[in-house]
Amino acid sequence: MAVRALRGGGAAARGRRGAHLVARPDLAAGSPARWRRAGAALCVLPWALFLVAVSARPVLGSVAALERFPDTFNAGYFMVKIALLLLAVLLALQAALELWQAWPWRRAR
Repeated sequence: MAVRALRGGGAAARGRRGAHLVARPDLAAGSPARWRRAGAALCVLPWALFLVAVSARPVLGSVAALERFPDTFNAGYFMVKIALLLLAVLLALQAALELWQAWPWRRAR
């Protein structure tokens, strides 16, 4: 499994190829780019921006204090919060990039 992920056969690569699992393959095969664009605009981008807006201040406070795990006091709890913020930022960037690439006026050039 790890070898397949290193070769580019992971879930992200399958998603880019359109080979991911879907509930109705007959509908997904012929779905135009506007449906994917609408999905990115209406689902992923607002939630990712919401996560960035809500979690930025607690993450910065956690990093400034080098917060530890509450039960064991092991170092590194702030890294979990950084991962949350990083994931939200990367999701927002990916959704914005997909919107930019699929925009109708961009194809006219």
